[in-house]
Amino acid sequence: MAARRIAFLLAQLGADASAAFEQAIAPLGITASEAGLLRLIGRNPGLGQKAASEQLGVRPSRVVTVLDRLEDRGQIERRRSSTDRRSHELHLTPAGQQTLAALRPIADEHEAAFTRGLAQGLGITDPVTSPTYTIVNEYLSGRMPLFHFDMYRLSSSEELFDIGWEDYLARGGVCAVEWSENVDDALMTDAICVRIERTGDDSRRITISGGNELENFSL
Repeated sequence: MAARRIAFLLAQLGADASAAFEQAIAPLGITASEAGLLRLIGRNPGLGQKAASEQLGVRPSRVVTVLDRLEDRGQIERRRSSTDRRSHELHLTPAGQQTLAALRPIADEHEAAFTRGLAQGLGITDPVTSPTYTIVNEYLSGRMPLFHFDMYRLSSSEELFDIGWEDYLARGGVCAVEWSENVDDALMTDAICVRIERTGDDSRRITISGGNELENFSL
């Protein structure tokens, strides 16, 4: 029963955060799916369509549809691969780079919203902000410590260990990790993964996996 309740609360938190993000990016004239691809391409210039689909966990046909919209509006361009003429590399145009620059502060705030809900549940009273430039923020005023990581700027788990990842794990708190796919090999095997996928204009699929100790995870 406790595990199901935690899963429900995490799912509700994710749904609320997604709805707020949609509203925040509406003035930019892009959808959440388009925002996700712009951020992914911005971080990985030259990324292929297949690789983008795999990293986002979305069907290739859906990724192609979103890329077509972005290309039609001059936000991205497809270039022939220099190593495989059958495939294309994805790059942002100057207009796409401008949109991404406007998107970044909104995305930072959105990503902090999920952790803000966790912090509230832990009784933390400190303001929760994005750790995009600091990599990790610590909150110690609740029932247990909360360590909020943003791995967006890390290229490998080696960089994570350099900032004391193992020390944070040993402190017995909650580690909330954004862009965890960048350091996947550093995560514990029983880590709880919350994945929020856009399935329509007003619908999301929220998948919660892992957490072998979820039954005994008393917050």
